[in-house]
Amino acid sequence: MEKIPLRSEAQKCDCWSTNDIYAEDALFKAAVAKLSELGHRLAGYKGKLKTELLAALKLSDEISLLLADTYSYAALRADEDTGDAARQRDLGLISGVAVEVSALVSYMTPEILSIKDKLPKTPGLEVYKKHIADIIRQGEHILPEREERIMALSGETAGSAGDVFSMLVDADMHFGLVRDENGREVELTHGRFVRFMESKDRRVRKDAFDATYKVYGEHRHTLAALQNAHDHKNKFYKLARGYKSCLEMCIDDNNIPPAVYHGLIKAAGGGFPDFYKYMELRRRALQLSELHCYDLYVPFVENPYGDISYSKAKELVLAALAPLGEEYLAVIRRAFNEGWIDIYENKGKRAGAYSNGNPQCHPFILLNYQGNLDSVFTLAHELGHAMHSYLSNKTQPACYREYGIFVAEVASTVNEALLQHYLMGIATKEQRLYLQNHALEQFRATFFRQTMFAEFELATHEEVEGGAVLTAEGLCETYKGLLKKYFGPEVVLDPGIEFEWSRIPHFYYDFYVYQYATGFAAAQTLAGRIVKGEGVENYLKFLSLGSSLDPLDALRVAGVDLESPQPVGEALRIFGETVAGMSKSLFGE
Repeated sequence: MEKIPLRSEAQKCDCWSTNDIYAEDALFKAAVAKLSELGHRLAGYKGKLKTELLAALKLSDEISLLLADTYSYAALRADEDTGDAARQRDLGLISGVAVEVSALVSYMTPEILSIKDKLPKTPGLEVYKKHIADIIRQGEHILPEREERIMALSGETAGSAGDVFSMLVDADMHFGLVRDENGREVELTHGRFVRFMESKDRRVRKDAFDATYKVYGEHRHTLAALQNAHDHKNKFYKLARGYKSCLEMCIDDNNIPPAVYHGLIKAAGGGFPDFYKYMELRRRALQLSELHCYDLYVPFVENPYGDISYSKAKELVLAALAPLGEEYLAVIRRAFNEGWIDIYENKGKRAGAYSNGNPQCHPFILLNYQGNLDSVFTLAHELGHAMHSYLSNKTQPACYREYGIFVAEVASTVNEALLQHYLMGIATKEQRLYLQNHALEQFRATFFRQTMFAEFELATHEEVEGGAVLTAEGLCETYKGLLKKYFGPEVVLDPGIEFEWSRIPHFYYDFYVYQYATGFAAAQTLAGRIVKGEGVENYLKFLSLGSSLDPLDALRVAGVDLESPQPVGEALRIFGETVAGMSKSLFGE
């Protein structure tokens, strides 16, 4: 029986080097104490910003950088093994201090607003011009000092639903064993779920599907209560700050008009006819009388790639990203060789993949590498995030190093698109068909599926804003309705799929998922130019902007306007052409 190794059994060379942040836990604890001390020092500027604004903002930057270090260290160590109680306590410690400091300095925004017409003329303050302008822009939603302090103090409690979700799903839920294609009993985990869904053996796919959703179904009421708590938290903040909707509130930090969100959902509907054709193509290619939910991930052409070692994955990614230049590649090599990446799955390790863009040390990447082509694409994806963080951190002052979440998925998806272009250029006929299959799956998973998630997230918040309490039955009904709408008549909605909403961690990220779809659309345009040698300089400039420009304006520097229908329209055109091309290749139609 194949089991997941313990963290203690992992090879050091396969793990990230968190000691690059702090060489030992004692230094972390000392930094947390210093963070609290700096928070109290910044609190001492209360009532003095009219003359001491620059000094206060510089100290605020120092606090932000120290918070990034301490939180990164604690979070990375906690994610190595979510069952490690000591690491969870460290994460709780820094989370508590972060809330404390946030409360101590909560006076700053209201006080800046109160002197907005009498700002000091201190030399050096001009670097904070956009930072101050953003505060003034959101002024009508900023509360008096006492109320802002209360809002800040609520921060630790406000994140509880997401914290509990993570602990329940990553540490406490177990999915049992699945007999693989060779008859071996293998432990079913988050990291292995998609691998099973890609199995050519339909029995394996169905067994893994049924086992996974059986467990989620058994916890559906708890998971619904957590989703309800999270959405009600957003409703509370929306009412307190005077926003028209939770959507408007959650995307206002990035200065994104709600019309962009609604426009994405509407535009996706225009792609449904081609998406339904893709589902029909998939069913026919798999030679099935019915297409079930557990048939959606398996490649419908033979995989000519087989297992791909991590070493080979690195070679492919470096070759694919060559159009971005040698300086870009040099940093990627550092990521491979200097302990930026935690590569393989271990027992208790956080599921999925992410990049932590630590601004003072270097970015860190969490993987659960599975040795297949999807894992190679995931590596390219997370390196895109890491490079975005690296270049922003290197170029921007502290106050602008962290880029807005609206642009967060662009760099990652551009890297995936560049990998797709590279592999297509060196592919055999069989590999080209497989890569076209992969491209269609990227559209399904990253554009259509994430837009469906965005519509679900909007629907649940609108229910809560209308006075409803979210229940498992209601959430399942809403989700199943969207599945029917997006996947059309070709897909049989198997029992259990209605619980899929309950396993999506991004529903605790406050209207994040739509940016996968907008980023994906933008990336198709950008990657198409980059492989032709066009716009590389502007793209790298975009990666270096951080939050020094609003996200929509930053994307315009790269050459994409997401307030226009062009990027989504171009992406859907590519999708439709790929569906038609594969249909012709497979069936002569």
